[in-house]
Amino acid sequence: MQEPHERPQPRQNSQIPVVISTQCRLLSQKFNLSHISIGDVLREEMNRGEESPHADIIRANMPAGTIGPIEITMAILKDRITKLMEGGTRAFILDGFPRSMEQSTHFQTLIGPITFLILLQCSPGTSFHRLLPRSRFDDQTQAIRNRLLTFETTTSLVVDDFRKRKKLTVVDAEPSVTKIHEELVTIVSSVAELLH
Repeated sequence: MQEPHERPQPRQNSQIPVVISTQCRLLSQKFNLSHISIGDVLREEMNRGEESPHADIIRANMPAGTIGPIEITMAILKDRITKLMEGGTRAFILDGFPRSMEQSTHFQTLIGPITFLILLQCSPGTSFHRLLPRSRFDDQTQAIRNRLLTFETTTSLVVDDFRKRKKLTVVDAEPSVTKIHEELVTIVSSVAELLH
């Protein structure tokens, strides 16, 4: 039993499905889950400016389409998840993470097991088209190309690992947002016991 002054550890009683997609917000609203976008979390930390010891490092990595040193990413992510758990949250949707085997291993060692991963699979052209209209400073053309290259060379290893462990669901992401969402709702509903 934890003492009142102790912070809960994220590994305890947590279920952490991971969805690599822009559909996370819709799913979090539908199932009343906490949506954690690694990109948003890092941008928030960066925007703290001088209050954050990591702001300059994050700012240097974002234009290249990378999330920077794993120690910094994990510390920030663990802090965010711990705070949510202090408020009673036990299930999360992680958006855009893990992007490498190193990140996957660190997360599952330091924070908790990833319950399952949903990959929204579409052509590089579709990915590029969907990312380009967004207006964040790090979403320049080269950064998008870097992200797609990172997926091909690094994130695909994470996908293969989850596939081997039978914790991967692949969804065709070429159809409309509505069609994709309907399929995702069906998938997440089928594992609803993990989300309560």
